[in-house]
Amino acid sequence: MKILITTHHLVNYSGTELVTYDTAKGMKKRGHQVFVHSAFLGRIAEEIRKLDVPVANSLDDFSENQFDIIHAHHNITSILARAKFPETPLVMWAHGILPFLEQPPSIDINIQAYIAISEEVSKNLVKKGVDPSIIKILMNAADQERFFPRSEINESLKNVLVICHYHVNDELLKVIKDVCSQLGVNLVVVGDKKRQIWSMEDTINNVDLVITTGRGIIEAMSCGRAALVLNMYRDAWFGDGIINKDNYKQMIKTSFSGRVFNHEFGADFLRDQLLKYDKNMGKTNRQIVLESMTLDDKLDQLELIYEEAQKDFKPRSINVPVDEIIHYQHVLTGTFEDNFQMEKMESELENYETIVNYVLNSKSWKLTSPLRFIRRLFNSSQD
Repeated sequence: MKILITTHHLVNYSGTELVTYDTAKGMKKRGHQVFVHSAFLGRIAEEIRKLDVPVANSLDDFSENQFDIIHAHHNITSILARAKFPETPLVMWAHGILPFLEQPPSIDINIQAYIAISEEVSKNLVKKGVDPSIIKILMNAADQERFFPRSEINESLKNVLVICHYHVNDELLKVIKDVCSQLGVNLVVVGDKKRQIWSMEDTINNVDLVITTGRGIIEAMSCGRAALVLNMYRDAWFGDGIINKDNYKQMIKTSFSGRVFNHEFGADFLRDQLLKYDKNMGKTNRQIVLESMTLDDKLDQLELIYEEAQKDFKPRSINVPVDEIIHYQHVLTGTFEDNFQMEKMESELENYETIVNYVLNSKSWKLTSPLRFIRRLFNSSQD
């Protein structure tokens, strides 16, 4: 099968970008021809290219191909793909209920199936006018080649990882740091714009408990770690708490977004949740993922959805304001890529400063200070 995957942006190691990577990797491994399109390319686009999968920021680059299926993320890219390939079946995958890009297109573009990552997303699609009969629920999943336990977690809680949102609230992080300090727990923070990492599986396997939302929760569970659902987007301070065998089925209805129990976040709540830590949570969470949330299972279901979409497809004429949308994308591209490069430079500068400070404060640097002084004297005498 020749598959076109299109998504609005492929910049950071988060959200839909990672779903795109997993899908491209998995489908290619199964023998399908995969092509990926996004107007905005960055870190994750480079990782996809390493899979020997073609990546382009213009659909024109793929115009000579006859695709069997279009797998689209986001409404704008779905519209563009439909306009470019009017005679190809198209499925759109929705990952949230709040972002504009996750809403169904405002015009009928002949979509054969909508994929929702949770019951909550499915209900939102219906609310926005999508026929329930063409909605399939397909949860987030973890790649078992990457996310598996390298070691058992500790008997008592010693190490906590926060995988935060790209735009995390610093005040919230301070609360988490203070509580962990009071409990004598080591804290690691990744995920925001200054701390983007690719090898998340290695970082997860170095801790006992992970605090995050969404697919990060599933990846933590898959690695045999305890997991605590906490929404950390900008000023959103709420969550569902620590996961156990009795509550995970409720939490998964919103894809671990924190909107099921919706507890107000604060120091007391966090302390109470961390004190519930139990080593057995790791094995329990691992088993939950193996039963219902592995990437292979998701790809099996996705292939069936592709096949059904091909059978049900009937091409028809659609009037789409393509020129206006493409112009809008081009205007955004410059701003988006400029911001990405600026943030990348700022992050690299901070890394260099950290290295310099480490060297200047190291014992070897201090011990060799007299030698450098003698060398400077020698050099000045030669002048």
